[in-house]
Amino acid sequence: MNGIAAKAKAGDEGTLTVFLFTPDERQLSAKVTLKVEKAEEQPTTGTENKGKVQVPDPIAVFKDQWPEYGWGENSVAEVKDDGKDPKVFVNMNNRHLDNLLERGGYQEIGLKRMRNNFLLYVAFYAWAKYFSEQSQPPPFQGKDFDDYQQKELDRLAQTVVHSISASSRMGEEDEE
Repeated sequence: MNGIAAKAKAGDEGTLTVFLFTPDERQLSAKVTLKVEKAEEQPTTGTENKGKVQVPDPIAVFKDQWPEYGWGENSVAEVKDDGKDPKVFVNMNNRHLDNLLERGGYQEIGLKRMRNNFLLYVAFYAWAKYFSEQSQPPPFQGKDFDDYQQKELDRLAQTVVHSISASSRMGEEDEE
C-alpha cells in the first residue's frame, strides 16, 4: 500500500469520494465521512482444505500488438478462457490512459504506478464481469451485446483513469 491507506490507523477519520461515469458521459460523485476502526481478529482454519481461486494473471497488450487482437484505441480488455488457462488481456494504450499519461506531467515512477494500477483494476473488473456472465448470461446477444460491452468497458477505463489520477494527487498532497 502507499499514500493515505498505508498511514491509516484505528481512530483516524476522513472523507471518501466516489466517482461514477454514466453512459451519457456525465460524471457523478458522492462523499462520505469515515472512521478507521481496529480490525477484528478472526480465527483461521488452517491451510488444509483451503479453497483455491483460479484467477488469471493480467496480460498487458501494447499498441504494436493491437492487430493480433483486432483492437484500437477504444479497446479496453478481453478475457479468453480455454477452460484450462484463462487469460485477461488489457489495452495499455487505451485512449483514456494515454491521455492521462501524456497530459499529466508525471515522473517515471508515477507513470509506472498508474500503468500498473490500470492493468490490475481493469483486469480485475474484466475477469469479475466475465465470471458473472458465465453464471448468468446477458439478456441480449449479437451487435447489441457487443456495443453494450464496449460502452461499459469504456466507462470502466474512464473510471479507473479518474481514480488513479485522483489517488496520485492525494499521494502528492500527503508528501507536502
